[in-house]
Amino acid sequence: MYPRAKAFGIAIHHGRLLVQEYHTGDETYYRPLGGSIELGEKSAHTVANFKKSFTQKWKSTII
Repeated sequence: MYPRAKAFGIAIHHGRLLVQEYHTGDETYYRPLGGSIELGEKSAHTVANFKKSFTQKWKSTII
């Protein structure tokens, strides 16, 4: 099994951190938005994808 590379973005608005909630069994945890990336993927490409996904999802939502 190969390790998976991950990238996370930090989104802060009015002093509040935007995170995603996860559940595993009987535990709940929170982490910044992000996910797996391809090994060797350029950081500029990763950041551009994050910004694109983030703005598409949240552009019509008041945070």
